[in-house]
Amino acid sequence: MGKILYVRSFDDDLHDEINEAARKEGTTPAAILEDAIKAWREQKGRDRKKHHLLLYSDKESLQRFLKKLDNASKENWFQAFNADENESSSIFLKKLGWADITPKQKEKTPKQYFDNITKTLETKPNQKPICVVGFAHPPSVSVINNFEKEYNTRRLRGVAICTYDSKDLAGSSFDDIIELFEEHDKIFILKKDDFYELSITKENFLKKIF
Repeated sequence: MGKILYVRSFDDDLHDEINEAARKEGTTPAAILEDAIKAWREQKGRDRKKHHLLLYSDKESLQRFLKKLDNASKENWFQAFNADENESSSIFLKKLGWADITPKQKEKTPKQYFDNITKTLETKPNQKPICVVGFAHPPSVSVINNFEKEYNTRRLRGVAICTYDSKDLAGSSFDDIIELFEEHDKIFILKKDDFYELSITKENFLKKIF
């Protein structure tokens, strides 16, 4: 059953123009608006540049998550990953047909690392937004934060998901962990098959407690 849509600032001239276009094309004003909304949503998807953090509890849970991500992104996204050598999850994604954009040489700086990734992507012409998953076991959170900062200066069109084993954060300073969180748009925690979103905001504790 159709519903009435009220649109503010929708003037008479535009209303008449849509009605006239619908008459000429043998369709309805509602169909034209529906097509326009779909086109807007597709454009919004193409323009997004998201950068998320995923902390996982174990490899088995991560692989189940990746399988679901593969199914959800297979049709409308260019699927890619970058990873440390012999990373089991990257082997899993490679079997599913994901592109490996990991730099082949050991890059010394974050800038060199992402320069290499950009060059690799240039050899893979594609019109779809990218869904890229990164796997790393950093020597310290402070080291990986430098890479996260560099990526934020040159985000790819699409969605980037940085995955870390929660155990790799053990022993890190609070400052480094908060900085890692702040370098990402959203923070997710994967515990077995439970998926949580973690919100980090700086607050006045007196207002929150009392």
